[in-house]
Amino acid sequence: MADIVIITPLGHEASALRKVLSRHGLTAHISGPGPEAIKKATLRFIGGAAGEVPRLMILAGLAGGLKPAQTLPRCGWGTTIVDATGNPVRGRAKSLVGCSWPALRITSIAEPICFPDGKRDLAAATDADYGDTESFWFAQTCADNDVPWAVIRAVSDDVDEILPPAVLKWTTPDGKTDPARVIKDMLRHPSLIGKAMRLGSKSKHAMGLIAAELDKVLPHVVGKRSGAGSGGATAGKRP
Repeated sequence: MADIVIITPLGHEASALRKVLSRHGLTAHISGPGPEAIKKATLRFIGGAAGEVPRLMILAGLAGGLKPAQTLPRCGWGTTIVDATGNPVRGRAKSLVGCSWPALRITSIAEPICFPDGKRDLAAATDADYGDTESFWFAQTCADNDVPWAVIRAVSDDVDEILPPAVLKWTTPDGKTDPARVIKDMLRHPSLIGKAMRLGSKSKHAMGLIAAELDKVLPHVVGKRSGAGSGGATAGKRP
């Protein structure tokens, strides 16, 4: 059973974190996008041999911004996670030492929202800073099984930006990029090339922020045990 588990919904998110995580003896596990994929991936690490559970599970990846870009932090920790109607997770995020980005309110929906009007409507309904399609189900699954959890996200697309709907079809259910679909869509719609390049640039920068943050936080939790120092969540078995 892994002591600390890092999950990313997408393969390119895991790739962006590989170098930093390897320094701390960790690997990112790819869940695939969406509610069912993240629940399945989270449960895979819960209930191992002799009832052991991870000391800490962290979900890391990109999110859509729901508040004005001028004032919205580009990265942050989801300490309040709510569903699409504003109902919170029945549990609290693990407080970690070494964080430099702020605590945020994150909402999760079943499908990504591509257009500004939809993002603004979601913000009005939930008062969330970021929106994604995994955090609520990840956090609730961890909380239901008494596993300490944390969520870190960074902005790939802002509230006033359009997320090209075609981009959503470039990811396979297991979180990998489908290059054949990418090439096919770009040949049919050349305007996607510039949009995809801009999104890719923002996403790369966003994942760099997450990587740098994890590099600060992980030394406080890797190898720690309850009572052995700051930031250590208690490892062990189910009560």
